[in-house]
Formats: sequence, C-alpha cells, structure tokens
Amino acid sequence: METKPMQQPKVVEDYLSDKFKPDQNNLHLIRLIAAIAVIYGHSYAVTMEGGADFINRNLGFGFTGGLAVDAFFVISGFLVTASVMKGDWIFFITSRALRIFPALWACLLLTAFVFGPLLATGPYDWSAALDYFWRLATLQQFMLFIPGLFTGLRDQAVNGVLWSVLIEAEMYFWTLVLFASGILRRRAIFNTLFFMTLVAGYFSPGGVVLGYGATDRHVMLLYVIGAFFWINRDIIRINSIGICLCILLGALTQGTPKFEYAYLLILPYLVFSLATGLKIPWFDNVDYSYGVYLWGWPIQQSILLLYPAMTVVENQLIAIPLALFAGAASWHFIERPALRHKRAVSERIRSPFRAKPLAQTVP
Repeated sequence: METKPMQQPKVVEDYLSDKFKPDQNNLHLIRLIAAIAVIYGHSYAVTMEGGADFINRNLGFGFTGGLAVDAFFVISGFLVTASVMKGDWIFFITSRALRIFPALWACLLLTAFVFGPLLATGPYDWSAALDYFWRLATLQQFMLFIPGLFTGLRDQAVNGVLWSVLIEAEMYFWTLVLFASGILRRRAIFNTLFFMTLVAGYFSPGGVVLGYGATDRHVMLLYVIGAFFWINRDIIRINSIGICLCILLGALTQGTPKFEYAYLLILPYLVFSLATGLKIPWFDNVDYSYGVYLWGWPIQQSILLLYPAMTVVENQLIAIPLALFAGAASWHFIERPALRHKRAVSERIRSPFRAKPLAQTVP
C-alpha cells in the first residue's frame, strides 16, 4: 500500500513584505483616525481653554495632533516610495498631483472666496485672500492669515495644518530625485545614507538647518523612515515580539531625553503592525482622511466664531462630525473622480514623448 508523504505545515512568514497587501490593509483607517486625532489635538489650541490632551498628559511628549501628523508622514514615505519604484515617473507625478491639488484647491477656493467673506468679522481683504489662495495653491509659501477672517478669535490662523501639505509635496520631489539617481534601487547605498541622516539628526536636534526648522525636519525624517520600511520590507519582521520590544523600549525611555529617539522607531513599527493586523475591509475603497485633515481647522475656527463660549470638548464634538462630512464629500465628489483620470492624464502627457514612426517614402 502506497503511503502519501506527510505535508509540511505551511509556514506563515512575518516579514513586512509578506504581511502587507497593497489592496488589503488598514492604512486608510489609520489615516482617518489620525485626521480625527489632529482635530482633537488642535481643539486645545483653537479654543485656548488650557489643559493638555491625552498624549501630552500621559507621555509628556508632543501632543495627539503631532503624533497623528507623524503617522501621516510615515505612511506617505512608505506608499510613495512603493509608487515611485514602479519606474513610471510620468504616472508617478500625475498621481501625486491629482492626489494633492484638486482637494486642496477646492478647500482654498471655498475658504478664501466663499466662507471667508461670509464669516468675516470686519472689512474683508480680497487682495490678501487672492494672495493667500495663490501662494498655497501653487505650494510657494505657507500662509496663515487673511485680514478680516477670524480676526476676533484667540488663534486667527485660517488653516493651521497646510504647512504639512507643502512639506509633503517637497518630499515627493526628493523621492523622485532619489529614484532617478538610482539610490532607491540600491539598498546598501540608501541604508547607508539613511543611517548617516539619523546620526546627523542626533547631533543637531534643534535650530534651523538648510532652511528647515526642527518640526519640518522631524516629519521629513519620519517620511524617510517610512521609505526605509518599504526598501527593507523583506527583512523587517512584524510580529508580537517586535510590538512587545517597542512597548518595553518606550517604557524604559519615557520621561527621558532618549524617548525622542526611541519614538522614531516605535511609531513606525506600531503603524505597520496595525496596518497589517486584523483587516477592516470597508476602508479599502474609501479614503476620507485628506479631506478631513484639510477641513478640520477651518471648521473648528468657524464654529468657534459662531459660538465663542464653547469649551474644548464642545469644539471636538461639533467639529469632528462636520469634518467627517466634509471629508466624505471631498472624497466622493473631488478626490476619487480626479484619481480615476490619473492613467488617462499620464498617457496624454506621455504621448508627445513617444517616438513617431518614420514616414514611408513612395519610390
């Protein structure tokens, strides 16, 4: 009687490359939670009621909104590096432009030329509004104020989150440069430069370097760390042991100057652990996070203008649902329709570069 060979049990690999599925992960959900966390964290700055948010109270490091923005940059570094590594630079640029600009332009137009005049508490400066729109719409300069809008509030900024959009777009450019130079395709070179960057950051933690302040350099580094996770995804393990080590490292360094550096390892590892954990499929096809992020601050300011005596909790409870509605509208009516055209637009841009066949001559 012939005996069948015993089947070896299937080994489930815990490398990031094995666990991360591009179309089945929790990154959209994580980004949505992060966008909501930004509103929660900013409610204290907007109302200036005092007190500290959850993260600041319990970690004594940063605040909830800052941690959320850090998570955004880690995820962007990971996904944008994956995108550029496909090698189609025209499609890459088109995709990035259609992801950023349509929703941003809609937010700026409505803020500067519709809601701004309606909510103005004094003479509205149309010239400043146009300058505000133009400089931010073209990513030239971060602008905070439009005279006449929110002038009676504690914090008069029109949209305090847009600085990160400018940094994000700049990182797209440098990602493309690193790819074109071949650095992203040579892991040894990239990793060497990466660790040199970490060392340089360790010895120059504050001040302005090459025109970038500490906050800008912090989120840029987290973007690069996200890129590092993608480049090394086949050797990085995501498992319960790693999570426990991150928790232990955080506990040992919390409250000390070393926590700032431990955080750079802990946050990305936990982000990708959550991203590759138990899947929530509903969020595979929708991404409200960008719209929620863009509209959160203006909504918080607007409701505070209408109800100046509101508490920080009231600001959170009203602003978050309104921002979710704005984010959903932005996704369904602006972002997703724009992204559906990224292949067609890239092909139209590419067509002039294609070599045309030589005209045949009649003998």
